[in-house]
Amino acid sequence: MERLEKRSTNRSGGAFLVNVFLLSLSMFFLAVCLTTTVDACNEAVCASIVSKCMITQSCKCDLKNCSCCKECFNCLNHLYSECCSCVENNVQEVDPMKDVVTLNCTVAYMSQCMSWNKCKGSCQSMGAASYRWFHDGCCQCIGDRCINYGINESR
Repeated sequence: MERLEKRSTNRSGGAFLVNVFLLSLSMFFLAVCLTTTVDACNEAVCASIVSKCMITQSCKCDLKNCSCCKECFNCLNHLYSECCSCVENNVQEVDPMKDVVTLNCTVAYMSQCMSWNKCKGSCQSMGAASYRWFHDGCCQCIGDRCINYGINESR
């Protein structure tokens, strides 16, 4: 009798793993849908399945707590990634900010060209966030507000 109880425990554990897998899979597809930019709903492909899902209310989701993400994923089936924009489960682009912050990028070039190790040490000693050593021996120290390692040319 003890052996039967162990088997039933394993089955319920297996069912739990399957449920976790399905939930993870649906969350993955929801994330793909939310991060994919879709300009418009493809009505020719999605009209029928979306109508069914809207009638059954499978895709009336609260995206903050994902109250029905699994049901919506199951309802849209293999068309989920293509049709999720049709059920208003996608992220829209926001208007650009009116107050754009401008950051100044500070770079410093050493007056004399030097070895890679000396470039690294000199930039560290002046408090640079990063450095760039060019193959002609010139050294550029880069501030912490610079994007893409400062200026792309040796000076």
